Amino acid sequence: MTGAFFPEIIDVPHTERLGRPQVTIPAIRIFPNPNSGTFILDLGQEAEGEKVEIFSLSGTKIWEDNLEDRVHKMQLEQLPSGVYWLRILDSNLDPIHMQKLMINR
Repeated sequence: MTGAFFPEIIDVPHTERLGRPQVTIPAIRIFPNPNSGTFILDLGQEAEGEKVEIFSLSGTKIWEDNLEDRVHKMQLEQLPSGVYWLRILDSNLDPIHMQKLMINR
């Protein structure tokens, strides 16, 4: 996986906070959830330049990656147990999906 992991918490500028409206695309699936840090992200269609981001519950971005295939095996074992927000952006960087992600070891 070529994603970027932010080893230190980075404060995201106000424009990057999770409060922006987004459209949820029901075909997107994340499983299993809860998980141990490894899970499958299924876009439900071929990737067209989407991006995935992981945020802490406080809204700080801690991980991101570009999506290149319909199905992705995500490996985030370096994140501690907890609840996170997973957000998917389209190729225009507009939010199209957001849901809670639980890592439980």
